[in-house]
Amino acid sequence: MNKKSGMMSFSILMLSLLPMSTGATASTIPGLMKQFPAVSSETAELTVTIPSFTMAVVIILSSLIVKRIGTKKLVLAGTALTAFGAGLSMFSPSVSVLLIARAIMGAGIGAFNTLCISLIDRLYSGQQRERMLGFQNTFQGLGAAGGALGVGLILMY
Repeated sequence: MNKKSGMMSFSILMLSLLPMSTGATASTIPGLMKQFPAVSSETAELTVTIPSFTMAVVIILSSLIVKRIGTKKLVLAGTALTAFGAGLSMFSPSVSVLLIARAIMGAGIGAFNTLCISLIDRLYSGQQRERMLGFQNTFQGLGAAGGALGVGLILMY
């Protein structure tokens, strides 16, 4: 494996950390309801589910978008949207802004989520492909566990 393919493998695996991390914020709902007492529990819970909804919509559209702008631009746009949505979520002054930020984050993840597997399929073959698919699946699980651990540590302190 040369240096370039090593960096590509690393990049694909890092992208694979993000999709499962959106649900990790479920444990923040009680704190969110304390911060915004006028918010109903349904609205607070929507902050956890809305990223999955927008992710699903964008996943459906991503095959059309990738034909127009290409894989690299879609991955870059997706990571930019994810970063913007996550940053906006951290500094949201209201639940409305938080919901919009979480929707943006979900859309960003949806933009590159399926591309990880298609990139592995396109760039690797044989045993190397099988290994990368296994690593990709593992990294998605690590993203979910790491997200939950990170949120738990933040809530402790």
